[in-house]
Amino acid sequence: MPTIAQLEEWVKEKKRKFGANAHCSQPVVSEEARARAIENKPDEAGRRRTRIGLETYSPEAYSAWNQTLEYLMERCGYNPLLVVDLLLILVQEARKHTEGEGVDGLDIAKAGLFSVCDYEEKLRAAKAEYRARRRKSS
Repeated sequence: MPTIAQLEEWVKEKKRKFGANAHCSQPVVSEEARARAIENKPDEAGRRRTRIGLETYSPEAYSAWNQTLEYLMERCGYNPLLVVDLLLILVQEARKHTEGEGVDGLDIAKAGLFSVCDYEEKLRAAKAEYRARRRKSS
């Protein structure tokens, strides 16, 4: 996902190549979209969002996530509210600082994961494969 500065450079290049009236999809500022999702204000009809979604770009990550969700759903009696609250409490517990060391369970888990995999490279590769699949299906 590009930063706004990178997006600005991309737009300048596309504008130079295709002109100011070329069409593209709407850019989204992730931080703004996440803030709106957290706030979850009602729309003009008074409805609020309830579906949780996340693009992983990776079929393997998608499968693993859904396998884990199925396991949690079974363990929680197929109650999605209980599944979400269980995941939230697990993350909240992992975030708690351990005895003033300034490192929490999420930092420890991330360090372990990063020691066996370059996740930035893994994401770049997954996005490239995702784009290739989309081009192939078009």
